[in-house]
Amino acid sequence: MGLKESFSGPRKNGNAKRQTAAEYLKELEKIGILKSKKVGTAKLYLNVKLYEMLSN
Repeated sequence: MGLKESFSGPRKNGNAKRQTAAEYLKELEKIGILKSKKVGTAKLYLNVKLYEMLSN
């Protein structure tokens, strides 16, 4: 078992990782940390507080 597998579990396919990442992003959006915007076929996420800090 390599270093990456010890942290992320055994690699089965990229779709499982993408689905997990999508679930985390949705939860972060629900609690107000991120805000999503659909651009073309992609969904982009903005860190709201970081954006506010950099904008001031």
